[in-house]
Amino acid sequence: MRNEAASRCWPVALAASMLLLVSCAEVPTPAVEDGPATAADVELAPRCEGLGDVPLDPPAGQQPDADASLTTAEPIDDLDGVDENHDPADGGAALEQARGWAEREAGDAYAGMWLDQTHDAVVFAFTEDVETHAAGLRERFGDGLWVTRLPHGRAELLALQAEIDAGELPPVWEGDEPEAGAVIGTGQRDPLNRVIITVFELDEPRLVELSERYGADRICVEDGEPPQPLIGEVEDG
Repeated sequence: MRNEAASRCWPVALAASMLLLVSCAEVPTPAVEDGPATAADVELAPRCEGLGDVPLDPPAGQQPDADASLTTAEPIDDLDGVDENHDPADGGAALEQARGWAEREAGDAYAGMWLDQTHDAVVFAFTEDVETHAAGLRERFGDGLWVTRLPHGRAELLALQAEIDAGELPPVWEGDEPEAGAVIGTGQRDPLNRVIITVFELDEPRLVELSERYGADRICVEDGEPPQPLIGEVEDG
């Protein structure tokens, strides 16, 4: 009798266990919500303080003999702002024409121009076709110009700066100072090839947020103090 009773219990126990398994399988797994990004989750933009300029490519040893005094045989008449009384000996005017020419010819590939004070060389930067643009510049404006390759064009960074200004800069702030983490200024330096973001009381969560939003390779972030309001009126004279 005991064996017979036991044999009758096995199907019942087996059916109960199957119901339990089915019941468990139908219970949904609770969703796990992602928390805010941390420094370990994203690539962080560098601090501007102490960040060096992008190395020259080609390096200085592969550039021509530097000559910061540009000359040109005649003004470029189809460039805006060119003085028809242009003096070819005026290096400043020739430099402005060279910048205008490079910007027009390279378009979005133009990445800026600056004076490398270490070598007393005028440097023009492009994101692509560097040698082609270098040949055109040197033929027109002088053999002593230097060229380099940068990852981001000037138009790209100007558009990014305008986006940051529109999204981050407060028109005014109430009280004596802005809230902690507020963007209080933006800027650029061509050889740095980044948008500089100045933040009041910068902390790590704010650095993570800005890096994720605007691209760690296109910005650098620095601490800064808001400008102090003028006290009283400024007298003429």
